[in-house]
Amino acid sequence: MRRADLPWIAGLLTFPVMGLLFYAVGDPPNIVASTVVGVVAGALVALGVRLAFPADPELDTYDADARRRVAKVLASVREIERMSGQVFDPVSRRSLQNGCARIPELLDSVQTHDSSGVASMAAKLNVTTSGIQRTLAQYLDIQKDPDLYNDAQSLLTTGQKGFVGFETFVVDTFRRLNDAEVINYKATLAALQPLEIKQLTQGSPS
Repeated sequence: MRRADLPWIAGLLTFPVMGLLFYAVGDPPNIVASTVVGVVAGALVALGVRLAFPADPELDTYDADARRRVAKVLASVREIERMSGQVFDPVSRRSLQNGCARIPELLDSVQTHDSSGVASMAAKLNVTTSGIQRTLAQYLDIQKDPDLYNDAQSLLTTGQKGFVGFETFVVDTFRRLNDAEVINYKATLAALQPLEIKQLTQGSPS
């Protein structure tokens, strides 16, 4: 959700709540007055939220760019997954599908731990998935009509190595991301370790 959306969302949520509350306590209940109170309350809340959380055009632009990049990567992933079903070689097919399955998880992990890195990670992945998509299209053409290519089997074997490398690339990228989290994990655990007995007893009367 964008920061710019917060005011109107808060206003929309406030309108029915305050309207129904005023209607419930009215004596007698007045639907027109309740509606007016709900509208005014919603507008005031929306204004308050806008003042408290002003829109950040740069942040909104970044978020829009990140979403666009992520959508592009995921579209490429879906196409690779579709095309991988046509691959005869089980090793190539499995590597393609495993790599594709990890990419949405990888992007979600980046979003969770460092949302400022989503756009750059998506850009990096897009280069890889676009290349794999083009390579896979060529691979399938070779697989379909091997007689039209010189040394077709060698080309298919090279393709298999590339697809295995794709899966390895995705997993290694995930591991590097997790390595940074493990550093924080270990630092937190170290800070929570109980003091040594000698530290506890240091300075105690004998």
